[in-house]
Amino acid sequence: MMERGENNSVLDSLVLSITSTCNLDCIYCQTKPFMNTLSDKILPLELYDKIMIDLKDFIQYNRNDSLEIYYTGGEPLLAGLNYYKNILDIQKERLPHGFKVTNIIQTNGTLLNPNWISFIKNNEFKLSISLDGPERIHNNQRFIKDSTSFKKIIDNIGLLRDNEVEFGLISVITEKSAEKAADIIPFLISLDPRLIALLPCVDRGPVISPMSYGDFLVKAFNQWIDPEVNPNSVPIRIFKELCLRVLSINTSVVCDYYGQCPRNPTINPDGSVYICDQFVGKKEGLLGNLNNQNLKDVIISEKVSGIMDMENNLSLECKKCEYLNLCNGGCFYRRLGNNIDYYCESRKKLFKCISEYIESIFSPDLIKKVL
Repeated sequence: MMERGENNSVLDSLVLSITSTCNLDCIYCQTKPFMNTLSDKILPLELYDKIMIDLKDFIQYNRNDSLEIYYTGGEPLLAGLNYYKNILDIQKERLPHGFKVTNIIQTNGTLLNPNWISFIKNNEFKLSISLDGPERIHNNQRFIKDSTSFKKIIDNIGLLRDNEVEFGLISVITEKSAEKAADIIPFLISLDPRLIALLPCVDRGPVISPMSYGDFLVKAFNQWIDPEVNPNSVPIRIFKELCLRVLSINTSVVCDYYGQCPRNPTINPDGSVYICDQFVGKKEGLLGNLNNQNLKDVIISEKVSGIMDMENNLSLECKKCEYLNLCNGGCFYRRLGNNIDYYCESRKKLFKCISEYIESIFSPDLIKKVL
């Protein structure tokens, strides 16, 4: 991990909003207001080609040998299967030999079918599906116009299993669903995904309060470590990585625990580049536009340097906090305003819970010996 204070622009991933449209109408969609203003409904292949050309230039500057590219939206499958076939052709033509790209589709899962599944499997795409919990919880938050989406997603997960295609799950936790940790976590684990990501609802809809989120995280962690609930040790990303960090084992931490934004910039169909998807449509998060700028120039710009300076300017409370090595100041987006992560107290509850758990299973002498 880089030491705080180094303004070295690093890319962990690129997030491409392939489509500005979606077939769902989720109560908390944070990008919908911005996406509705765009004239381009699909990120043009000419722009994708330019991104790959620019990326080659950035690779030489940054000396990366791999990158994750996330395809989101809207709903990315609305772009159609041929669009993704063209993407692979562009990558093959533009990127240097030996450079590894991991393509990841983040989908609501309703449009998956045998053709999509065959393509995903044959071309080694990774897949993440949005699923907020059991049927009643999910359908109260994510629905298709006047209908519901849960059954279609579960049926498609069955198709993925039948074809031996792995998938991850992304679950947004709202104020309404937070009290249902005992229902949400066992259900998600029962689907046997390769990974589960839990995200707080921050902006629109039923925004989760710090108190509710902290209580949810602790309950969810205790569910996750229960062998009766999780006999196959399905990883929940935030819990796995924080356990490793408590043991001082280096890991690629979830971005809002890294303290080095922007590492995952988001590019939209109009060419606009934002710090991340949280900032999409917000002027303070706009880094530039690839229709008239090079990707490298956007990522290593004075604006990015200024953002990193602001991020490194931690509050006195953060600097004195016993959990700074786990938190790194928190999410830059959620620090806007008073320079304290909106979920600071929530996170402290989780850090305390995980630290006490690790200490309960490893004696201090054993931890020292392991490390």
